[in-house]
Amino acid sequence: MDIYPKEQNIDTVFSGTNYYIDFYQREYKWNKEQVDTLLDDIFYKFNQEYKTELDISQNNIEGNYSWYYLNTYVTNEAKGKTFIVDGQQRLTTISLILIALYHLASKAELKKDRLSWLETKLYGASADGKGFWIGHGKRKQVMKDLFNNKEMNEEVKTNSITEENIIKNYKIIYNYLSDNLGSAHILETFILYFLLRVVIIKLDVSRTDVPMVFEVINDRGVRLKPYEILKGKLLGQIDKNEVNEYSKIWENSVSVMERESEKGDIVDIFFRNYFKSKLTRKRADGQKLDGTYQRVIFDRDFNTQLKLKDNPVGVKTFIANEFKYFIGLYREIESYKRDFNNDYSDIYFNYLNDMDAQSMLILSVCNLNDSEKKEKIKKISKLVDKMYVLLQLNQSYDSNRFQEMVYELMRLLDKKDISEYDKIFEDLIVEEINKVRSSKEESPFIYRFFKTVGYPDFNKRFLRYFFTRIEYFITQNTGQKMIEDVWNLTRGTGMGTSYHIEHILGRNDENKKIFNNDEDRFELERNRLGALLLLKGIDNQSSGKETYKNKLKTYAGTLIWNQSLTQEFYKSKLANTRFIEKSKLNIRSIDSFDEKAIEERTRLLFDIVKLIWK
Repeated sequence: MDIYPKEQNIDTVFSGTNYYIDFYQREYKWNKEQVDTLLDDIFYKFNQEYKTELDISQNNIEGNYSWYYLNTYVTNEAKGKTFIVDGQQRLTTISLILIALYHLASKAELKKDRLSWLETKLYGASADGKGFWIGHGKRKQVMKDLFNNKEMNEEVKTNSITEENIIKNYKIIYNYLSDNLGSAHILETFILYFLLRVVIIKLDVSRTDVPMVFEVINDRGVRLKPYEILKGKLLGQIDKNEVNEYSKIWENSVSVMERESEKGDIVDIFFRNYFKSKLTRKRADGQKLDGTYQRVIFDRDFNTQLKLKDNPVGVKTFIANEFKYFIGLYREIESYKRDFNNDYSDIYFNYLNDMDAQSMLILSVCNLNDSEKKEKIKKISKLVDKMYVLLQLNQSYDSNRFQEMVYELMRLLDKKDISEYDKIFEDLIVEEINKVRSSKEESPFIYRFFKTVGYPDFNKRFLRYFFTRIEYFITQNTGQKMIEDVWNLTRGTGMGTSYHIEHILGRNDENKKIFNNDEDRFELERNRLGALLLLKGIDNQSSGKETYKNKLKTYAGTLIWNQSLTQEFYKSKLANTRFIEKSKLNIRSIDSFDEKAIEERTRLLFDIVKLIWK
């Protein structure tokens, strides 16, 4: 391996070399904290040695100020161009400091030769005109705008994360330098100090060693994200003459996804889901991709399927086809999580329950440019929700086992027609219920199991979700609007405004008499699903120990499922009565809530469950 170290001051770094940003490098992402840290470090050393009485000259600066080691940057020479392999965040920030110093020097009217010298640190002349030393590609226009807009007016526009951060950081730098370089003497002294005494080491590496050096630097320094390393490993195999085309596909897809999502690691989440969906059918294999997947996929077992190691043609095909299509598919799934869409409601419902497995399963069953993509998204998300809910209601849900079942499903669904999905899911659900409950059922809808579960058997989020789905089902079938969005019903928080599980039978003497004051029987019956509702916090607190007759008054103005207990629900409301007639559900008002009413409402819920999740 050939590595050529070279010590340089800033004057030398920006004195004739055009720096191109290699495809290994991420967008310019330094923020205020990192910029301030760099400036604080430089000024801490400078302020210790600054002398107000010293004449400003190169000899005096070099003779009276000790050098300050900034760090290292790594380059690679290819076809007459110098590409930055590592250090572009720092070099970009240094170039912004130089632009700010140039503007401050112009404003302070420093002598012309000093200003001209500083100007040469920003750009050089060529047949094509002025070119910034580190201002090529997507940086070109924004660097030009910064140089021409001293006051940073609104004319400066941004079209990428890099440009956006360059603008933000320039303003931070300009203000910082203005605050700390208040006189012409300290400004000019700092300019010479910064250019002559701040030292940075250049390491030039050969082309073949770039991927390895890049990854080692990342492991030991400021960490890049796994997908950024993967990008380097893949694009590093493509010839420089072709790489820009594939780099653009990559950057366009990634930048759009990052902008749309609030998750900082969304791209890595996609890749893990994608590789698991295409390479694994056992959870143990999938877990190998939870860590450094950017390395693991090149291991023999996985690369046998992917064929991305030492295969430039395969890499180009992957980026232009599979990567581009499936990251777009994943973005579509994510969009249905962010914004509730009736046509893709099950995606959102799974999101409410943190059922992220739906994404991996959808990626698994979809083929490249799949003509059935939308149908598969709807079908898989609906069946994942069904599996989760029915396992819960049959007290057969275990989170670890659920993950294993997802991998089983990827194997069972492989190359199957969409018409077979329902049976595959239902067979697996029934198999799991029978294993957990030591039963021999043929259907996942088992009333003898359903009738005995209730308040103590589920976590509160699931209960809230269950009654949210009941509410959504009724509103959809009666053409009414939800009085509260499904997120707030299931997961909303806030004193007095969030929803809670309400016991229809409050703890009072009147209700206990219904059960002959048998405390155990009273508790058992009041906790059944048919004796529970979803009620807003304030209403829930106020109803407390009230009698059922008084509670009905509260229910009248709340969710539709709650209102169905009252007589008012059926008066002059054709949509409600037509729905009841069409569905043949036993929905009716109940004036006295006793053991018989609990059984009736529980049976009614069971019938609705079959309609929703059948």
